[in-house]
Amino acid sequence: LHGVPEKGRMAIYPKGYRRELIAKRILEAQGYQVVRSSGSHGPWDLVAYKDGEIRFIQIKSYRPGPASREKMLRGPRGPLDVSREIWVYRKRAGFEAYNHEGRQWIIERL
Repeated sequence: LHGVPEKGRMAIYPKGYRRELIAKRILEAQGYQVVRSSGSHGPWDLVAYKDGEIRFIQIKSYRPGPASREKMLRGPRGPLDVSREIWVYRKRAGFEAYNHEGRQWIIERL
């Protein structure tokens, strides 16, 4: 969080953490095993696995523009054929999701 004052960092982290937990609960309700990977400071906040399917998910509080979204989804790739996704939090409504194949969908809150 370069350029964000220390006081501002404390406000950003809890908000992002709460949104990651909401997404994690949604995925677990769908039968996925989910690991939060945000502590690694890597590009993906959540890694979800179910029946051989692997999903790398970045949780965002804002909707990135098409060029930024494409760049985020393009890489880095995982070691396997995985779904790379961005979930954008929609206040009290759930998430708007995008994947590397250009698909877009809405994920309702539980």
